[in-house]
Amino acid sequence: MEGISYESTIESVFVGGWSRKASEGLVGYARRSGTNAARAVWDYLQTKTPANASMDDVIEKMRGLNKPVIMKDDIKRLEAIEAEEAKKRGLVEFKFSSNEEMLEAMELIETA
Repeated sequence: MEGISYESTIESVFVGGWSRKASEGLVGYARRSGTNAARAVWDYLQTKTPANASMDDVIEKMRGLNKPVIMKDDIKRLEAIEAEEAKKRGLVEFKFSSNEEMLEAMELIETA
């Protein structure tokens, strides 16, 4: 896109993996990019003064963004749902093909 540099920076904005450069759709490249993004976020956070916030405060803030909050238990539930779906279909493994399908399966968003 004209006028947009992929090397530009925006304060406090981090992008990694396929979000950063989707044209290189290889998992290894995306993983490395994601790892580098995580390292950049970590380095950035080391320059900030820690807030006195509890995990409940953080979750409440995230829920205020009107986006699903995915916790570790949700991921475990999704894995169980996908395993059950694979069994129903006679497959070795099953994975939902979109974020919306995963969120619906976990009952974190309403079905359309």
